[in-house]
Amino acid sequence: VQVSEGTLIFEAGTHRRLTPVDLVTGKRVLIEGVLELRESEPDIFHAGVIIVRPPEPNPARLEGTIFDPDPVTRTLQLSRTCQPGLVCPAVLLPVHVMDDAVIIRIRHGEGGHLIVELIPFEELKDGNKVTLFGRFDDIGTFQALVVVVEATLAVLPAQPLPPPIEPLPPNQ
Repeated sequence: VQVSEGTLIFEAGTHRRLTPVDLVTGKRVLIEGVLELRESEPDIFHAGVIIVRPPEPNPARLEGTIFDPDPVTRTLQLSRTCQPGLVCPAVLLPVHVMDDAVIIRIRHGEGGHLIVELIPFEELKDGNKVTLFGRFDDIGTFQALVVVVEATLAVLPAQPLPPPIEPLPPNQ
């Protein structure tokens, strides 16, 4: 795992910012980031966010798109992401974002760097793609302890196609 200057490190519950020095052997952490696959060297995981002491030892992970976020009740609906090649029913899952939950937005900055920031519940919008960590309660509502809002990728303008390659003349 590679920790860089842009890595956001904080303690769950208190949301207190930490430094890499605070990461000691034996601490339980939740890490979100990007895995760089390398051919000749070992793969490296670039940490974007490190949450120290997440409240759940093994939180469930859900991915999808949110709808109807309500800041008064801190609830929303989640349309789960379906794996390619599978047929999934369009079911909205009820989610409650806990009062002490960590809500993070990851967005693209200049030079391709990712910017990670803590945001309030009120900044969650219909259509946000999210990853949730938490647990299901007894009535089937997902209790989110961590919400990661994914960056939206900018659509690049269409580039003209290069001219077609001329076929080689036959050997004579």
